[in-house]
Amino acid sequence: MELRKILEAVENGELSPEDGEKLINALFESSKEDFGQSKVKELYNEVFVVKPGEIIRETVSARNSKLTIEGEILGDLDVVNCYVELSGTVHGNLNAATSKISWRGGRVLGDARLVMCQESGNGYVFGKKNGVAVDLPFIKGVIEEDYHDDSVTKEEMVLNGDFETEEIKDVKLIRVVGNVRAEKLHCEKLIVSGKLHSQSVSCEHLEIQSNASLSTQKLWVEELKNDGKLDVKKCTAEIFENNGDVSCETLVCERLGNNGMCRLQSATTEELENNGSLTCDVLTTELLLNRGNAKIRILTAESVENYGKLIAELASYETYNGIAVEQHSEE
Repeated sequence: MELRKILEAVENGELSPEDGEKLINALFESSKEDFGQSKVKELYNEVFVVKPGEIIRETVSARNSKLTIEGEILGDLDVVNCYVELSGTVHGNLNAATSKISWRGGRVLGDARLVMCQESGNGYVFGKKNGVAVDLPFIKGVIEEDYHDDSVTKEEMVLNGDFETEEIKDVKLIRVVGNVRAEKLHCEKLIVSGKLHSQSVSCEHLEIQSNASLSTQKLWVEELKNDGKLDVKKCTAEIFENNGDVSCETLVCERLGNNGMCRLQSATTEELENNGSLTCDVLTTELLLNRGNAKIRILTAESVENYGKLIAELASYETYNGIAVEQHSEE
């Protein structure tokens, strides 16, 4: 049974509010299970942007998402528990349930069917426009639990396409898939498979996947794994595993394991293990274990174990094992 029919049945007294609540919960669960199985573009827990001039040549079906439509959708737009900003054109029908629709001069060339929706602004519907307004306690509970205006959901966000925002916070998991610009970003876990540009990033776990990139001024993280490209001005981390390309002005971390390319200006660590290529202007560490190529201008360490190539202009340490350090020379 469709959501519209459920609400109409409750409003007409054909279903009790309790039975209606059970059916709606079942409908939401089936929506999650059916995600990705149809030929239409399915969105779940995502931020989706259609830029001006961009054309989506299929129906878009979204749940628990935030959509900004500035371009064109050649099919229908079906949304449940969503926030929609519409300044572009939907060539098909707009079907919306328990959502917020912000009309910003947008156009719907077909019909608009709105069920338990909140509207603001002005838009144009060239077909029929009708809605079902139901004031039921149980449906309000569903909206409060499953729908979030600012961050869509506190559990997970997927940032797709070209997306720009000032701040995202208090989210458990953020996946950056597209090209994203965010002034401030705070979450428990951040996975970057696209491009992220930010002024400040704070999270417990950060993963930058291969061919992905993160550029930020400030980064605070407990565990950081980089397989892509990281460009940061100041980074504070507990555990940092680098298999990609890193450029950092100031790094403070407990343990740094480098298997890729690492370029640092100033670094303070408890333990640094280098199996890749490392260049650093000033390095202070308790333990330096080098099996790769390391070029350091000023090195201060309690213990150094070198089994690769280590070049330093000034080196101060208490214990040293392995291949002798080479004198720093400008290339």
